[in-house]
Amino acid sequence: MGHGHFDKLSYSLYDELGEVVQDYGAARWVNIDQKGGGRYLPENKTFAKQSIAHNTLVINQISHYEGDIKKGEANHPDPYFFNAADRVQVISAKEKHAYPGSELHRTLILLKDESFEHPLLIDVFKVKSESNKQYDLPVWFQGHLLQTDFEYQTELNALSPLGGRHGYQHIWKEASGTPQGDNARLTWLHQGRFYSMTSWVGAEDKLIFARAGANDPNFNLRHDPTFIIRKEDAQDALFLSVIEPHGSYNPVAEIPNTPFSSVGKVELLHGSEAYTAFSFEHQDGTRWLVMLANENADPMASHTLTLDEKNHQWQGPFELKKLNP
Repeated sequence: MGHGHFDKLSYSLYDELGEVVQDYGAARWVNIDQKGGGRYLPENKTFAKQSIAHNTLVINQISHYEGDIKKGEANHPDPYFFNAADRVQVISAKEKHAYPGSELHRTLILLKDESFEHPLLIDVFKVKSESNKQYDLPVWFQGHLLQTDFEYQTELNALSPLGGRHGYQHIWKEASGTPQGDNARLTWLHQGRFYSMTSWVGAEDKLIFARAGANDPNFNLRHDPTFIIRKEDAQDALFLSVIEPHGSYNPVAEIPNTPFSSVGKVELLHGSEAYTAFSFEHQDGTRWLVMLANENADPMASHTLTLDEKNHQWQGPFELKKLNP
């Protein structure tokens, strides 16, 4: 259970500068008497242990296993496949018990390519359910928001919590918007480096900026930002994002280097129970095609998928192709 935390299929992202996408961890000030005698604080249970405080899918604003430790300890996600090549690392797992009637499947790809200054993180989160649900996928990014490619409305005069329980009562809603197209991008600055996340989104998705710290009378929580992609009424859903670290900012010279993302359009090409296929581009026109087998992780299995009237064949649970312009 990870110290009683109710999150499965979550992740943290680090580079040599530190934490980029954080796992909130714990609400405590270890051995600092001024904060609860140095013990765990009440918000540890009401926020830090709840699923929305982590980078994983939350259904109907309820934590995994309904926040019940006994249910969580009795179940676990199942590894689907793992691949660790020199330039492409992939990990994939499924969670079938966190929400009865729903199956979660997450695949993370770390891609090193000479077209990009730093490795890319590609996040594919697939969910299928027996009925329509609300899906929230938060990204607890570290740093200061610089820019988005979509419009949003900021709560200028008053803030309200995102919800009333399962950690939502501790999150202020700061702004929200809707996609301008089928992609949504945000860029932030942290530790002198720029980071951009480009996500494939639906026209009805809600894009929410929020921050921890609501219902926190003793200032026990860090006021950290999060970005939530919300699908309000869907049975099956797919979340697809590419995170790119890029450039730097020199505070002495006051000069930014490569402050804009090199990732172009992220496009879903095929989505079914059996396969997921998508592509993303570099601004120079280079394109990467990713194909995932969702139901057969046998490394010797052969697969064929037709995309744009062209047959693609590969062996194993995934294939990544670089297509030069």
